Amino acid sequence: YKSIWLRSNFSNFRYILKSYKLFDFKDMFNNKPIIVVGAGPSLNKNIHLLKELKGKVCIISVFSATKVLEKEGIVPDFIATIDSLQYGMTDFEASIPLIYTKHCNKELLEKHKVNKIFSTTSNEFLKSILENIKEDNVLPGTTVTYFCSTISRYFGASEIILIGQDFSWTKEDTHAKGSVHDENLYGYKEYHHYNMPVEDMYGNTVYTNKPFMKFKESFEDYVKILPKNIKLIQASEGGLKIEGAETRTLKECIDIYCKNKFCNVE
Repeated sequence: YKSIWLRSNFSNFRYILKSYKLFDFKDMFNNKPIIVVGAGPSLNKNIHLLKELKGKVCIISVFSATKVLEKEGIVPDFIATIDSLQYGMTDFEASIPLIYTKHCNKELLEKHKVNKIFSTTSNEFLKSILENIKEDNVLPGTTVTYFCSTISRYFGASEIILIGQDFSWTKEDTHAKGSVHDENLYGYKEYHHYNMPVEDMYGNTVYTNKPFMKFKESFEDYVKILPKNIKLIQASEGGLKIEGAETRTLKECIDIYCKNKFCNVE
């Protein structure tokens, strides 16, 4: 990826200069719940519940899940990307505020139409040429969902509620139906292999591999460093349990954590 990252670094610089910086939004949703939307197979189980939350709870979606949200008529408050290789951007996605890192796909930034928010974390190159640039210390981590979770903490979230974060796939689906991965499902399965059958949180057989297990472990390490006043909640209703995190349904999270903390997100 070296040449792709370098291309992105320099091509994206013109957008970085004009973007908002993530440190401008520190603690914006202090003591409020934030829902992070991944693109795992379980997303189709509970995505419909997000309709009642629009405008009341901050919703951050990974870029690969936005097509699923669009089909349900749900507009997230932010989308996030860290990937240099990424699928095309639709008009729907181009109208949602985008949080990105320096390595993200340059074509996405070219097509994106509204507010861009840049994460300055670990960017020595930028700090060397821009005055008064602050580092937000938001970690991209191993997956874009992890990135969204660290953004949520930076935004001041009291509860970080994960949906569609499975760390596994079923025999039929690697991702939620309707996601960008539908277009390359066979290739995705061939690349990842069904090489590790495991039990999901409900005792069903699903499949994973060593990289996906590393992703899960990174979240378990993240739980250990979270302050005691911040909860990470696995509300995916499928896939693998995150040790140290609460496991609940999304409906339970809404009833327990959201209703008394509704806010005017826009």
